[in-house]
Amino acid sequence: MNLSDLLSEEVVLTPLEASDRDAAIERLIDALVDSGALQAEHRDDAAHAVHQREASQTTGLGGGVAIPHGVCEHVDEVVAALGVLPGGIDFAAIDGAPVQIVVLLLVPPNRFQAHIRTLAGVARLLNDSRMRRQIVEAPSAPAIVELIAGR
Repeated sequence: MNLSDLLSEEVVLTPLEASDRDAAIERLIDALVDSGALQAEHRDDAAHAVHQREASQTTGLGGGVAIPHGVCEHVDEVVAALGVLPGGIDFAAIDGAPVQIVVLLLVPPNRFQAHIRTLAGVARLLNDSRMRRQIVEAPSAPAIVELIAGR
């Protein structure tokens, strides 16, 4: 599944108002709730799943990108939110660099193949330094959605 299939303006936060990894995750989950992609009563379960996964191993891939994710029984399909932090935050990335782009994914149980394909697709898209720079410099959520859709 392509990231462009998962994103709408409502779940793209630029700039993402967060001072650390946990706050970034919480704010992106709030965006999923606000957009209707996740029901409010399941917010805490989703947050717990993502934080638990993050505690086991960082999802900071390097190059200023992190893809926090978790399995959530309260979604029927993969859902995503994207946040841009122009100044960067510490995400315990494997290269030690600050993270500027965070893509949060929630995946339903028993959808391992969809999970892996989506993670791989997001990582492949954001492996391009030019694309990362364009996302960070984009003036708005609609511009980011359009940029990603054009790939």
